[in-house]
Amino acid sequence: MSSNMDLLMLKIESQAFNKLCDSCKTSGSGVDAISGVSFSDMLDGAITGSGLDSAGSVSNTETSDAGGMHVSDNMVNFIENHEGFASTGYRGLDYWNETIGYGHVVEPGENISSLTQSGAENLLKSDLKVYEQSVNNEFKGVKLTQGQFDSLTSFAYGLGANIWSKTPKLTADIKAGASADVIKADFQNCANCDGKLSQGLLNRRTDEWKVYAYGEYPQLK
Repeated sequence: MSSNMDLLMLKIESQAFNKLCDSCKTSGSGVDAISGVSFSDMLDGAITGSGLDSAGSVSNTETSDAGGMHVSDNMVNFIENHEGFASTGYRGLDYWNETIGYGHVVEPGENISSLTQSGAENLLKSDLKVYEQSVNNEFKGVKLTQGQFDSLTSFAYGLGANIWSKTPKLTADIKAGASADVIKADFQNCANCDGKLSQGLLNRRTDEWKVYAYGEYPQLK
C-alpha cells in the first residue's frame, strides 16, 4: 500500500507534468517538444517555467525594454546595506560632499541636520527616481532584466546620474550585450576615488556586477 507521502509526490508530479503540457500547448510546441526528455527534466522544467527557480526565487532571465523601469525593493535594501545609515551628516571618501542617511548628498540650501532610518529610506527612494530616469534615458529600448536595471541604478547612484558619458566602454558594452566577464571588468574599472583604488568601491562594483549577471543581491548585514 502506498504511503501518504508517496501519494503526495505522485500528485505533485502529476500537477507539474500537466503544467508543462499546458505550457507546450500555449507555445505551440506540442508533444514533439517533450519526446526524448526524462520525467525528471520535465518536472524541473515545470517548476522553473513560471519564472521561478527551484528555490522559489525570481528568475533573472525575464527582460523588459528600458524606458519605464523602476528599482526593486531588493535593490533598495542592497543600497542601504552598502551605504550604511548615518543619522547626521558626515564626509566619506568623497570628502568634498556632506552625506547623510543612506548616501544622500546634502545639496546647497538643504537643511537636514538629522534623520531617522525610516526618514532616510524615504529620502533614498525619492533620490533613486533621478537615477532610475538616468538609466531609462541612457538605455531606452535596451532589453534589461530587473537585476541589470537595479545594478545600473546602484552604479549611477554611487557615481552620478551623468556617469554614462564618463564610462563609454561600460555603456557601449551593455548596449551591445557583452559577456558577463567583460561587464565585470567594466564595473571593476570604476572603483577609484581621487585617483586611487578603493577596496570598498571595488567590493561594491563586484556586488553590483553579481546583481547584473546573476540577479544575486548580496546582503551585508
